[in-house]
Amino acid sequence: MIFEDRKTCRRTKVYFRPFQDEDENAFRSCIEDYYGGGYPYKQYLTPGYLSNKCRKSAMSILCGVTEKGDIISTSAVRFDTEFAGSGLLLLRVVRNAYQGMGIGTKQEEILLQSIQGRKELLSLYADVMAHNTVSQQSLARQGFVLCGVRPMLYRAEVMLPGGAWPKGARLSQAVMCRRERVGDAGVFYCPEEHREVAKQIYDELGVNCRLESKGQSCTVSKTVYSNQHDALHHNSIWVIQEVGEDFASLLEDLNLKTERIFLCYLNLKSSGAANAYRMLRRAGCFFTGLKPMNRSGEYMIMAHVGQRCVRNAEICLYPEGAWLLDYIHKQYE
Repeated sequence: MIFEDRKTCRRTKVYFRPFQDEDENAFRSCIEDYYGGGYPYKQYLTPGYLSNKCRKSAMSILCGVTEKGDIISTSAVRFDTEFAGSGLLLLRVVRNAYQGMGIGTKQEEILLQSIQGRKELLSLYADVMAHNTVSQQSLARQGFVLCGVRPMLYRAEVMLPGGAWPKGARLSQAVMCRRERVGDAGVFYCPEEHREVAKQIYDELGVNCRLESKGQSCTVSKTVYSNQHDALHHNSIWVIQEVGEDFASLLEDLNLKTERIFLCYLNLKSSGAANAYRMLRRAGCFFTGLKPMNRSGEYMIMAHVGQRCVRNAEICLYPEGAWLLDYIHKQYE
């Protein structure tokens, strides 16, 4: 395919093909060119990691390659995340010298077409950087809907070194989802104060749901959850699959008074979700959106940002998503 830079009239022929084992170094170079060495998910760049995932059919990876054989763009979907049944779009970059030519958009379109036959896929989602709207708008054209925000998760000077960032600046992500093989999310708990916004998000996704204002008590003693801590970016992310009777003590041990950013995905289909939501609110966490359409449940995203201020001006969302950022800011206040 021929792509043209409208500003310079430079034309480049690019073809798209699956990732191969021998692409490893060139693939890594492409990612590092875009992020300036600041890409936070370093495991994807370790030797053999991507090849192993592809062999196990846990990832589908596409490369944009020039006539000279140079990899200038990458895009991938991962299928084995902790959100079972929901594929994660990631590694979506185009080398700086080839941006603005429509390469990334076309590659994304081809990648999404290539995975349509996966019957186990209920949904797709992407955590998209929110310091510009180009990637968000590209996904919106592919039918993705803004469902939430991961506020201030990354240190700007570490994520994108070389940028003219103010001291202490932090970058956020937009959570965007698309329905695949699901039309009904079933019954789950949702706090009364968020029922309207939850219904609007599921309506935009084209998915039915039935929201219950009263939750059930815990049915297990131990909370089932994962805990990801990134010391470099001073953040922690919890994904709570099942709320246990020990949740209060876990939250206390976390010590939210530190300067770290805390993000929590709470499974609203868990029997103790209502109690956990109330405890998180008392601890200073606030609603930042939803992560819908997973085999394991429907998740509410909550965040704690310490003494920092969440400023709307520092989070850029495409126009159709602005309403959700306003809603989130009111919850923060």
